[in-house]
Amino acid sequence: NAEIILIKSDGSIILQQRDDKPNITNPGYVSSFGGAIEEGESPHQAAYRELYEETSLRPPFESLKFFKQYTKSIDIHGEDREIYYFLLKDVSEEDFRVYEGQGYVVLKSENQMNTYKITIMLQQALHDYYASLLQIRDWLGIIEYS
Repeated sequence: NAEIILIKSDGSIILQQRDDKPNITNPGYVSSFGGAIEEGESPHQAAYRELYEETSLRPPFESLKFFKQYTKSIDIHGEDREIYYFLLKDVSEEDFRVYEGQGYVVLKSENQMNTYKITIMLQQALHDYYASLLQIRDWLGIIEYS
């Protein structure tokens, strides 16, 4: 699968609210936008196609940045599959429509993750994403005071 995490200019994240149909994986959960990689497609091409199909977004191809690859296992996730996560920055809610699922949710921070029923794989990807932001801030010497 190729999955996309949409990031707003303020750093909050736009995620898909999945349909609540019993015949799909993770019904009613919050997940990333994305889907299956079709034969002959690269993960990047699949992410770009899925992004357009599910949100009508068509940014420059190179603006979709590879983030990380994960492996789903049948024991934990209910299926064996490789998952490729991509990031798209500076997305505005006015720029897209959701064509799959019940709509979308906006995650303002990592602390807000427990307020949603988020898929196991996306929880891992989001924890890794937020950890990478902390590493960058630390590397740059940026200190946030609250």
